[in-house]
Amino acid sequence: MELLVVPGCASREPLEGRLSELLNELAPEASFLTTVVDTPERAQELRFPGSPTVRINGLDLEPEADRALNFGLG
Repeated sequence: MELLVVPGCASREPLEGRLSELLNELAPEASFLTTVVDTPERAQELRFPGSPTVRINGLDLEPEADRALNFGLG
């Protein structure tokens, strides 16, 4: 599982806490990685639709995210 955020994302801390709680409850052996996306080039490379983004096995939890064509920090 991966959490992608921009620098200063207000949702980061609460979401990290909630993801930790869920994983501890449902899959204690699992973990997640937080990636800070801080350049437009990195946003393009990661196909980053916006902050926060949660992916499991590379798939975005937001169903429409796979159809996004615009990636960036803003």
